[in-house]
Amino acid sequence: MKILIVDDSSVERLFLTRYLGRQGHETLCAENGRQGVEMYGASAPDLVLLDLVMPDLDGREVVRRMRALSDEWVPIIFLSGLDATEDIETALDSGGDDYLVKPFKPNILNAKIRSMARIAAMRQRLVEANAKLTSLAEIDGLTGIANRRRLDQKLEQELLRCARGRLPLSVILLDIDHFKKFNDTFGHLTGDECLKLVAAGVAAEVRRPADLIARYGGEEFCAVLPETPVEGALVLAEQMRESIEALVLPTAHGGVKLTISLGVAGMVPDGGTESAELLEAADGALYKAKQAGRNRALAA
Repeated sequence: MKILIVDDSSVERLFLTRYLGRQGHETLCAENGRQGVEMYGASAPDLVLLDLVMPDLDGREVVRRMRALSDEWVPIIFLSGLDATEDIETALDSGGDDYLVKPFKPNILNAKIRSMARIAAMRQRLVEANAKLTSLAEIDGLTGIANRRRLDQKLEQELLRCARGRLPLSVILLDIDHFKKFNDTFGHLTGDECLKLVAAGVAAEVRRPADLIARYGGEEFCAVLPETPVEGALVLAEQMRESIEALVLPTAHGGVKLTISLGVAGMVPDGGTESAELLEAADGALYKAKQAGRNRALAA
């Protein structure tokens, strides 16, 4: 573990550095509270050993400042010669996780460090599990691309960001031509394969990390393109159209060619712009593309 020691006593710092080093830990030392807060922010330790009584900032204030720097939980153990109940209570209430009265037995300190390490490991597993669940909640189960929930979040975020920077924002709304007839002819299982193939094909054209392609609903998909004027979005829409037109979907009746129709809309949003405005404009362009014969991209 990387352990930050914050103590104004050079004797205590030397003892802890040597002892913890023999236990295989990496140590960093701060000789006062202000330095401890700075090193905490710069070094990202796994554990903090903190003296309660120091001349510049006491340990309670140091903990409060450390906790304010990051939401990431790092265990903090107070080491203090004060053993009054109220001192221990206020130290723990300030944000500390454990308290050890000086002089202490080194093996007790080591046991507390191991205990904190176990808690930190369990917490990290929970954080990772929650992150995985959040990710799964934003993925369309069939196609593997972002779902409508993630699309709505992304669009709202980019509307605000682009409005602040007076930057263009574009969307592409597309759907698979004659998909209902396709489903009726080849069945829903083949229809699912069609959706997956189209999703992969259009996603392959969306290469910038800031862009997002998502399933909008049914056979419709939507791309969110921040900092992209409508002219650039129309170029990308044409690339998507060409990539899908080149695909052949294997079926029980032989290979089937696919086409898509696309509607593009873009604007420089202001603080009052709503996502519905952009989506409705793209939907209007998509309707015109279908009316004009399908397998084409048109801009609003």
